Amino acid sequence: MKTIGEMSRPLRQALLLATCAVVAGGAGAGEGAAANASAIRTALTASVRFGSGEAQLDDAAIRYVAAIGVALANSSAGMVTVSGYTDAHGPGAFNLALSQRRAEAVRQILEAAGVDPSRIQIEANGEWFAQSVAETVQGLAEQRRVVIHAEFVP
Repeated sequence: MKTIGEMSRPLRQALLLATCAVVAGGAGAGEGAAANASAIRTALTASVRFGSGEAQLDDAAIRYVAAIGVALANSSAGMVTVSGYTDAHGPGAFNLALSQRRAEAVRQILEAAGVDPSRIQIEANGEWFAQSVAETVQGLAEQRRVVIHAEFVP
């Protein structure tokens, strides 16, 4: 298994393109996190957007998810959660199924990039947990997404 420093530059860049954050396991910010330093781990959260009613990614998004997949396959990441979402337009049952298809599309790319299927957990959220954004074209586009989340084990 490679450390982040041992990865090729494109893979490191893929990790940097994703939103990386340091979180404390079970501890809040401030003194609790400092006292629990042994539980600090790095998490990667990245998202890709979809067109309205679509479950297919464009070529750039496929390359982005594949690069993340290669990085995750060669890392100390534990479980990888792939969460699909939709905007609130359309029937709830349709949106739930669409969010499942979106998450599955991302899962397939991650697996093709080398992530062990047993490490991938799928969540279909439909329009539930929609981000608080304006009902604008841009705001709706931000809701049509899949979020990839992985925590790196020290």
